[in-house]
Amino acid sequence: MSLLKIKKVQKIKQFLKITAVLTKFDEVSDTESGRQIQRYIRLTYLIPELLKLVDDGLIAFTPAFELSFLSENEQEILLN
Repeated sequence: MSLLKIKKVQKIKQFLKITAVLTKFDEVSDTESGRQIQRYIRLTYLIPELLKLVDDGLIAFTPAFELSFLSENEQEILLN
């Protein structure tokens, strides 16, 4: 094989590796975006008073997401 063909093959391999990495990054990015959207939707399970605290920045997003799994009664107890 000539030196020119070897360099061409090496460039093709490098391109394929870069493409594979970018594709994997896009898959993770899409998955993470989907999960984030699901978390935002889950916040609709908060009672209005807790949701207002989230909107006002008094409760951070991640704790609010966790609180959304409490029943409405449990959320009201927590609030008082």
